[in-house]
Amino acid sequence: MFGTLKPPRCGRLPVVQQSYRRFYCGTCQGLGAHFGLARRALLSHDAVFMAIVVDAVQAHAAAPSRCRCPMMPTVFRATLAPDSVAMRYAAALQMLLADQWLADRGADGQWAARVVRPWFSDGPARRASAHLADLGVDLPALSGFEARQIAVERGGSVPRPEVAATPTAAVLAMAFEAAASVPGTARPFLTPHAQAGLAEFGASMGTAIYLLDALEDLEADARTRDFNPCLDSDGDPCPGRTQQAISALRGACVAAIDACAHLPWARHQAVLTAVVRRFGARCEAAVSKAEAVLVTKSNALVLARLRTPSQRMWARASAAVSMTWAWGVSWVVYAAPAGPDTPEPDVGSEGGGDFGADLGLDVGSDPGSTGEAELAEPQAGCSACDDCGPQCETGCGGCFTGCGSAFADCMGSCGECAACPGACGRGTEDCCGGCGQGCGDCAQCTHGCDACGDSCNGCGQGCDGCGQGCSGCGQGCGDCGQGCNGCGQGGCQGC
Repeated sequence: MFGTLKPPRCGRLPVVQQSYRRFYCGTCQGLGAHFGLARRALLSHDAVFMAIVVDAVQAHAAAPSRCRCPMMPTVFRATLAPDSVAMRYAAALQMLLADQWLADRGADGQWAARVVRPWFSDGPARRASAHLADLGVDLPALSGFEARQIAVERGGSVPRPEVAATPTAAVLAMAFEAAASVPGTARPFLTPHAQAGLAEFGASMGTAIYLLDALEDLEADARTRDFNPCLDSDGDPCPGRTQQAISALRGACVAAIDACAHLPWARHQAVLTAVVRRFGARCEAAVSKAEAVLVTKSNALVLARLRTPSQRMWARASAAVSMTWAWGVSWVVYAAPAGPDTPEPDVGSEGGGDFGADLGLDVGSDPGSTGEAELAEPQAGCSACDDCGPQCETGCGGCFTGCGSAFADCMGSCGECAACPGACGRGTEDCCGGCGQGCGDCAQCTHGCDACGDSCNGCGQGCDGCGQGCSGCGQGCGDCGQGCNGCGQGGCQGC
């Protein structure tokens, strides 16, 4: 028994948790009371489940008790009387299974098991047999159980999963059926039909426990070459055998749940059902794990068959070259940053000059040190440069500083300082109304401003080369010729 029949950790009914805790502590107390304090280490969830089954078929429940917890000596736990039938039966059964396990390990050549068994379990196992005899129980299937299990597993060809699980299923079937033959059994369980139902319940649980262990350990057993009914003769996961184990496991779980629901339990049906259903959920998790192992194995085989040895060699070489190249590039970029004496890049505007300095931006900083201002969200409406108009009155560079973190958005629509008015959401009259006073060269400010002439009535007052950038200057510059020396020279036709 592998300790797999655990209760739900967060049951909907507190009664389930409280009842299971009493049986857990009661079984621990029973092992210590009948076989010595050291044998409390043999406590397992499967032994607790067996105690609940026995108490559930009794006409009268086990009497309550209390004991000091050996793990927390200052704490007293609510338990069940260690001399009750359920506690005696579960403790004796667990002791016999532990002794059988050590005996078979010693027969396999494990010296530690041969040394430990005479002191730890030989004498207690004889007392356990006497306890069961006092209860009128004889379990011949326990004698040599592990030896029969090993004989089935190593009997030549690899057995089918359901065949490999037969010894475990037979032991639990007999143990569950014998629970109805102890003194004090409730009347409904004295019928052959109810006893057959208990045997079926035990056999289903035994089959499911064995196959669950096989599916959960599929990958590990394939790696260590230990026996597993889901492996082929070469020790590799076998899809056919694994599917057989999955089908048998699901069938056993369904049978166990059905038997648990229809047996005439005197009490504890809610606890038993909760444990069995949680066990079923664990079985489904083991199925998913085994199927994932098969998929991984199948993909590996496909890749191995598709590639010849030379292809695999070239694939490894190509992967090594790619990794080396990527490492070299990352080392050049990040491992050797520019020093303090590295000259700043020339990102000046078309007319020369430091464009980054005009905009008030640090364009020569380390690319890996992006500041918060550069990552900040644009201000409301800034993507259209709504606030650029007032800034244009004091200088074209102010358009971009006015947009703050939306500099990239402004560049996408403005293009350059000369196109600033085209990105101003407030209209060209705000940008160009005082063009002559704010921009040293009106032609640069008004380039691309189709209606610039409409609001630059006094353009000639401060622009020496107005005609250089106003394609329609003559439309709105009524006195353009008076203030622009040679206005018609730069493209103002009809000025």
